[in-house]
Amino acid sequence: YQLPTDQGVKLAWNSFQQLRDTLIYLKPPTSDLREFFRQGASANIQTAAEEIGTGTGVDLLGRFTMRRTPVPLRVLNVIKNYLRTPHDIRELTLRYALYRWYRDQLREHGTVPNFGASNAEEIQALPTVERKAWNLANDALVSYDRTTAGGVWIARYLVPFWRWKEGNARTQVGFMRNVGANARLNAAVGNRL
Repeated sequence: YQLPTDQGVKLAWNSFQQLRDTLIYLKPPTSDLREFFRQGASANIQTAAEEIGTGTGVDLLGRFTMRRTPVPLRVLNVIKNYLRTPHDIRELTLRYALYRWYRDQLREHGTVPNFGASNAEEIQALPTVERKAWNLANDALVSYDRTTAGGVWIARYLVPFWRWKEGNARTQVGFMRNVGANARLNAAVGNRL
């Protein structure tokens, strides 16, 4: 899913600015950003945020809730929410830039130069350009929202950052499958050998 360098940097920077303006400066989202969240970015980032706490789903600040002291708890919640926003922006910037790139490729050419880590048949069967672009971008950058039920349990109780590990394995397998299915790439490698 390699973007041309100049275009990729500009798209990532513009995506960062839109996310920053909406999530930090509380400006209304652009129509592109609104559509991105409608496609599933909100659910994905919420799932990723659950992974952050201690990595095992145990709330580090949970022990303070037992004391029933509202002022310190409110202060801790403000700090927790303040720290979460930069994480959300970091997590969403490349996903949003890639979503926009795939969407533009689909609108302009009707297809994409590569399917990244996605299953080509599944992507082509989706009804809208926006849904196709979302799935392509989400699959390429670890789709936390597709963690198996067992993986959710493992992440919550046993292994820190399991959702990322499971998603990363799925993403790498998808990339390898698509590299093997790419006739042009296989021909180029064969000519080099």
